[in-house]
Amino acid sequence: NVSMYICSSIVAGKSLKALAADCKTYLGQMIALNQDEIYTQSLPFWQGVLNLLGDAKDPLHLTGTAMDEQDYLVKIEQMQSSIQSYAHLQIFKSMMCSFFGDFETGAKLALERGDSYGKTNGSPLVMLDFLHQGISLYAMARMTERKKYANAARKITATFSLWAKKGNVNVAHYIPFLKAEEAALKGKSDDATHLYMAAISWAARSGFQHNAALASERFGEYLLYDLKDEGRARSYFLDAAKYYSDWGSDYKSQLLQEKYSHLLNTMCDLIE
Repeated sequence: NVSMYICSSIVAGKSLKALAADCKTYLGQMIALNQDEIYTQSLPFWQGVLNLLGDAKDPLHLTGTAMDEQDYLVKIEQMQSSIQSYAHLQIFKSMMCSFFGDFETGAKLALERGDSYGKTNGSPLVMLDFLHQGISLYAMARMTERKKYANAARKITATFSLWAKKGNVNVAHYIPFLKAEEAALKGKSDDATHLYMAAISWAARSGFQHNAALASERFGEYLLYDLKDEGRARSYFLDAAKYYSDWGSDYKSQLLQEKYSHLLNTMCDLIE
């Protein structure tokens, strides 16, 4: 169905601009066909894509052309089957937290939700949700050294490893990404470097530009802040900006330029 197509496209890293156009078309058709429930469940998909395109005053909140986050919460509280809609809202808030650097909120959301899926949810979004939860949890584990974040992150990494053993190839590049975060947490710089590079290469070669972008950004931050290697950090920030732009998120690429402008003063020429 259309909702599953949108979910799968987000997980696969389809061009954001094309996906935004698809969401506008298909959600319009849902309204025309009086499919109110599936329309409501799909709104966070559309607004999440729009946030990544810059259609939000605050990219951490799902408020823009498609929906208003606070109004959405009021609406789904009045619905009989609001569980799926609320889950979709939380999934995309988690994504926004890791893409836009609010790891504290992302980790808080992850801990509050716990294993909310159990063994019953077959949505492809579960994979992406766990990835973004894991990134925020590892980031907070590194920043605070608190075990609650590290333990929750390790549980997600173990889940991915189990899924991969059972034949889920879609999470293959997630595993070195989160293992790189684990190595960085433990101060194992050689392992972290090898794993970040493997995650980036695997994601890029498999067509997951959005994940290659985020892994490149995280590796750049590790090189800059932990290893004090500005030269290599600059290289990976450049790669991240290019991956974000190729995915369609010129907005995120521009934010990256602004954040590290002291390193990337020639970035615009290099990524155009």
